[in-house]
Amino acid sequence: MGVCSCPVRKDCKHVAALLFAAEDNPSTRVQLLAPSTSTQVSRVTSAALSDWEQALSPLISQPGTAPSTSGVPLALQFEVEEPPPHFSYTGRRDPVRGVRQLKVRPVIMGAKGKWIRGDISWNTLSYLNFRRESNQAHVEWLQEFLAGHSTAASRMHNSAGLWLGLNSYAGRNLWSLLSDARKIGLALVHSRGTEPIRVAEGPAAVGLSLSRYGTPVAEPAAGPGTRATAEAADGGLELSPTITVDGDEVDPAAVGTIGRPAHGLFFTAGEAALPGVPDPNGIITLAPLENGLSEELLAFVTAGSMLHIPARDESRFLTGFYPKLKQTARVTARDESVELPELAVPTLSLLANYGADHRVRLHWEWHYKTGKLVTAQPLWRHPGDQGYRDDIAEARILEGIGQPWDVVHALGESATGGWGTPRLAASAELTGLDTLAFTEEVLPRLREAPDVDVETAGDIADYREAEEAPVVSISTKATEQRDWFDLGIQISLEGQPVSFAAVFSALAAGQTKMLLPSGAYFSLDLPEPAPAAGPH
Repeated sequence: MGVCSCPVRKDCKHVAALLFAAEDNPSTRVQLLAPSTSTQVSRVTSAALSDWEQALSPLISQPGTAPSTSGVPLALQFEVEEPPPHFSYTGRRDPVRGVRQLKVRPVIMGAKGKWIRGDISWNTLSYLNFRRESNQAHVEWLQEFLAGHSTAASRMHNSAGLWLGLNSYAGRNLWSLLSDARKIGLALVHSRGTEPIRVAEGPAAVGLSLSRYGTPVAEPAAGPGTRATAEAADGGLELSPTITVDGDEVDPAAVGTIGRPAHGLFFTAGEAALPGVPDPNGIITLAPLENGLSEELLAFVTAGSMLHIPARDESRFLTGFYPKLKQTARVTARDESVELPELAVPTLSLLANYGADHRVRLHWEWHYKTGKLVTAQPLWRHPGDQGYRDDIAEARILEGIGQPWDVVHALGESATGGWGTPRLAASAELTGLDTLAFTEEVLPRLREAPDVDVETAGDIADYREAEEAPVVSISTKATEQRDWFDLGIQISLEGQPVSFAAVFSALAAGQTKMLLPSGAYFSLDLPEPAPAAGPH
C-alpha cells in the first residue's frame, strides 16, 4: 500500500507515478527498497553495544516521551466564542448565553501543511481506527478526551462543524490529558491564529484585593455628577477580583471557566485587547484551578465587577465580613493604604467551679482574641450560626486534648444526641470519684495542652491516697435478751471515722475506691483490712 500526503491519502496517482519511475530508474528503485537511515544507524549502534549495555539501556530510557511520527497527525483546535448580549422576554440579560464559550474540535493535517477539518469529527473518531493512515496515538487521545466529557453536556452545531464545549467538560482528567498531548506530539491549535494554545505550568491563583477607594476632593457644585463625586470623596474601600496565572495578573473580564463544577479557566490575551474587552483572536491560555474554591467566589471573580464599601461601613466590613471572607478566598491589600486586621486566634477555655462534697461544675467555650478584645463562642456551633470561627484550628486544639471521656465518662456526649461518636460535652457536673479522677488525671494534662486555658474556682480538696490501711474495730455489747448481744463495727482511716454503710454501698456499686470528705481515699481491692482488738 502506498501512502501519500494528498487528499486521497493512499494508492493515489502520485504513488503510481513513483512506481513507474522506479521501474525505469534502477537507482530510484534501490532507494525505495533500501531501509531508512535511522534504521541503519539504529542497527549499527545496537550491534556496537556490549551485552551489559544492551541489558541496561531499556532501564535508563524514557518511554513515551518521544512523539509518535507514524501516520497523518491530528490536532485539537480551540475557538473562543463571544456571544452578543441576549435578553429574555423579561428584559433581563440571559446569564447562560452571555458567558464566553470555549469550544474544541478535532482537525487533521492537510496536503498543504495546514490544519483542516477534513472528514473527521467527534462522531467519526471510531472509524479512524480502521483507517490506518492516521496517527493512532492521536486517535486514542482524542477518543479518551471525548469520553471524559459529560454525556449530558450540549454540543454546539454551526456551519463550521461539530464543536465540543469545554465550559461543561466534566472530567477532571483534562489536565493530565493536556500533559499527555505534549508527550505524543498532538498539537493544540487556535482556529483564528498561528500561536499554539498555552497551558499554564501551575494552578491559577484566584482571590480578592482591597484598595483605598477615591481621594478626598473639594466639595463639588450641585449637578448631575454630584453623587458620583461625593462617593469618590467618601473614600472607603474597593474590593476587586484578582486572577494570577504563572505570576502574571489577568483581566477577569477576559476569563471563562472550564468544567461544571469549574476545575479550570481560560483567557485570551492579544494586542487588540482593551480593559474589560478581551481579544477573541488573542492567544488562548488554559490553567487549572486550586482546590476548595466555591462556585460563588468564581462567579464573583469572573464577573469582573468591583465593589465599593463606603467609609461608614469600613469598620463593620473589616470586623464582621473580612474574617469570614478570608476563610473562603485569598484576600490581600493592594497597597499600604489598607491595613488588614489580624484574624482572631481561638483558645479553648475551661472553667472548673469546685464546690462542697466533691462536686465540680465544668463549662467549656472558645475565646477569640484580637488585640485586647476577647469574644466568647460556644464550644459547638448552634444551627444557623454564621459567625466567624476557625474550624480547622478548633479541630486541631480539640484533637490535642485527646479523649478525656475515656477517664471520666461524663465529660463526653453524643454529637447526634443519641448513638454515635462521642465528643467533648460543653457542660458537665461531676461528683465523688469522678471529681477525683478529673482532678488527678485529666486536669494536669489540660494545663499542659497548647492553646488551652484552664481556670478554677472554689477550694480543691487535697486529694491523696492514704498511706495507711483502714482500721476495722469490732465490738460487742450485752442486751436484755438472753443469749443475744449487739455487734458493733467501726472503720477509721488516719484517725477519721469511715461510715460502714458508705463502704458497704460502695462495694455493692462495684467501686474500687473509697473517698473521704478530706480528700483522702483508699482502695477497696485490698485483700483484707488490718484488724484491731476491741473490747469483748
